[in-house]
Parts: sequence; structure tokens; C-alpha cells
Amino acid sequence: MIRLLLVGVTLFATGCEKGPSIKSPQRRVLTGANLTVRALPSEGGIERYQFEQDSGKEVARFEVQLEALRAQKAGSFDMEFGKGAFLSVPGSASTTLIANLCRILEAVPCPAVPPQRVSRLEFEVAILGRNLSRGKPASGDQVAGGFADSPRGNWTTMKLFLGSDGEEQGEVYLNINAKAGVGEFSLKDSGYGVAVMKQLVQVL
Repeated sequence: MIRLLLVGVTLFATGCEKGPSIKSPQRRVLTGANLTVRALPSEGGIERYQFEQDSGKEVARFEVQLEALRAQKAGSFDMEFGKGAFLSVPGSASTTLIANLCRILEAVPCPAVPPQRVSRLEFEVAILGRNLSRGKPASGDQVAGGFADSPRGNWTTMKLFLGSDGEEQGEVYLNINAKAGVGEFSLKDSGYGVAVMKQLVQVL
């Protein structure tokens, strides 16, 4: 939780840029028609999203849940902090998904997949903005480099913090446009790639 409070202070200075600059810390993105997302009915105030990637040879599925979100102001931006989890989906085949994520997140070497998945992998989350558009803002500030709150759009962008105390910890961006059915993983920093993937291979 401490790392969330610290990042809440620093994100406004480092992740939200003024005016016409569109330099983005989200340097590489896994997206496209082969990584889809749909919103699931919420349960007890928990937001739920199901992701799917169909490689043509196999289909990978997993669920993301967001909960216990609380609002916090960061400069002119409304952010949310809370907890979340990846949930495994029975029957999912994720060899291609994991290989793609390792490439995008520059995880070298790509961690080995354990013999058995865990059913749930928890993380902490900072939601940087909702109802965002992608690209140069019509006015005001950018959010996390590549998104803008003006004009309004359908993107939600967030940063995930993976790894418990005592483990190697990593950070990754997750962007969701449930209306368009598109989900994205995006590189925060190549130094986090292996740490992030060591967590994700446990559940995907």
C-alpha cells in the first residue's frame, strides 16, 4: 500500500504531461483484434473484465477484477487506488499469449511456466483515468503520456503493481476500452519485464 501512496504523488509529475507533448512512458503495447476484453456483471461492487486472445491455434482467457477503489486527487486529475486480481479461467491455453507478453515487456529470459496455474493472483492498482481518449488533448493535460481527458473517450488506463513483500516486484500498464472490446498491456519500464512475467505466468 505504501508504494501506491508514493506513486500517487509522483505520477502527476512523471506520467501526466502538459500541452502538446505526447511522449508516452507506455513504450510498447500488446493490443489489437487478437486481445479482446468485455465487461462482466459486477459483483458486490467489484469490477470484472474478461480478456481473450485467439491466436488461431489456441485461445487464452483470463479475468481481471478491481475492488476497494478509493478516489484521490493528483493535481488536476482524479485518480483511484485499490486492489485487484487476475483470475485463471479453466481451459485457457496461454502459450502464445505469454510469448507475446514476454516480447512486449522485454522479459528476457521469458520465465518458465509452472506445472499448474494458481487460481488467483492479487495486485495493487492505481487507476490513472477513466473516460479517456487516445492522443493529443484538445485542452488540458495528458494522462500517462498517451491519453487525454479532453475530448472524452472510452479508455480506462491503470498501473498494476505485482509481487508481494519479499518477492521481486514489477509494474505494468493495463488499458481497457470495454466499449470497443480492446485490452492492452503496455510496457512501463523494461527493467520490470521479468519481474512482471514471473507473476503473470503463474495465473495466465
